Amino acid sequence: MKKQDGMSIVDQALIENVHFLSDEAFPHYMATTCQEWLNKTVHSDFLINKEGMKLRYYYGLQNHPAKSIVIVHGFCGFFGKYHEIAMYFYQAGYNVFFLEQRGHGESEREIINNELVYVKSFDDYVMDLKAFMDKVVIPIGQTQCCDVFAHSMGGGVTTLFLERYPHYFHKAILSAPMIKMKTGLPKVAILGIEAYVKLFHKEKEKAVAQSAFSFVPAFDQSSCMSKVRYDYQYKQRQKYESYRTNASTYGWAMAALDASKVMLKNASKIEIPVLLFQAGQDGMVENYAQDILVHKNKHIQLVRFNDSRHEIFNATDEIRRKYYSWIFQFLKG
Repeated sequence: MKKQDGMSIVDQALIENVHFLSDEAFPHYMATTCQEWLNKTVHSDFLINKEGMKLRYYYGLQNHPAKSIVIVHGFCGFFGKYHEIAMYFYQAGYNVFFLEQRGHGESEREIINNELVYVKSFDDYVMDLKAFMDKVVIPIGQTQCCDVFAHSMGGGVTTLFLERYPHYFHKAILSAPMIKMKTGLPKVAILGIEAYVKLFHKEKEKAVAQSAFSFVPAFDQSSCMSKVRYDYQYKQRQKYESYRTNASTYGWAMAALDASKVMLKNASKIEIPVLLFQAGQDGMVENYAQDILVHKNKHIQLVRFNDSRHEIFNATDEIRRKYYSWIFQFLKG
């Protein structure tokens, strides 16, 4: 398996209409130009899934027939964290669609505490994504030509989706996908915790080593390398209670581990071109699991950024410029 160096690409792969933002330019541009785009172009509504849950979604349409791209967020994600990348895809000519997954953002939860993430099975995320495609993206976008960008947990959900439904998307970008999460625990300890949780029905309780949301920012301990981008999303979390999701439950963690086994077992079922980004300084997901996925499927191209933390789209100016160059070269090819 060949790993390509993320820094090796030439910057000219960036699309002319995409206004790449340096750290210096980011705050003013987001407060003015991006905010105007959000106000005038982006719309929002709720999708009712098969269980009757209300899931918040956002979309921005071009004023002409266009391809669509779906953004699938990571653990504790919400639309505000992805304003920049959504705007870039729109500037590149895409209709942009974003679903806040169950238990996140303004979507309905299966647990009372807004700070905790719970799901019975990652299959629920997959079926929500399918409903989003069938009921929103395809009808509103009015195109069968659709790509997907997915980060972390969203990358895991999208991997499961591609294995089960291989023909919804033409191309997929998986950014530091959670093929397997880092637990920091030996297998025997995980098995013991799972047995305890099932025996005493602790699935909806906060998992060990997880913490509640704090109003005090902690950039140095985050998965970001761009402080202005960290501050942009953290101020939203401080302002809106629905964005303060911060910790996993035992149920979510067990569902994630179960999903990991399925992803790797069915890796060969992915039939479309996939660009997988790997972060060399990732503290959230296991890179070796990404390597296994790539080894099992000839359609997956792996690009590694040795010096990036988990959120590559929130890395340094130099890394991000290369990152977006890879993305738009892949989508154009």
